Amino acid sequence: MNHRSYLALAVPLTISTLTTPLLGAVDTAVVVHLPNPAYIGGVAIGTIIFNTMYWLFGFLRVSTSGFTAQAHGANNDIKGILVLTRPFLIAILIGISFIFLFIIT
Repeated sequence: MNHRSYLALAVPLTISTLTTPLLGAVDTAVVVHLPNPAYIGGVAIGTIIFNTMYWLFGFLRVSTSGFTAQAHGANNDIKGILVLTRPFLIAILIGISFIFLFIIT
């Protein structure tokens, strides 16, 4: 891997990581035009919850990319499939549990 191909991967990922917190600022800028100030508070709380969940569950993204790279480097296709399937199933279980918690509250 040379510098050019490394930067081709790193720059979009860096921009994506930097722009995630900006979602809250854009949401607040849109909601500030609404008549009730409680909407701004709701967006602020939602932004905090979203950013916290995004960073808390970042381990799925980081661990998956590292383990997938190891499986690909070892030319082990079965391990690669398992490495991709496990975090996917964990994410589905977490999503279903959040839906269940939303329904019962």
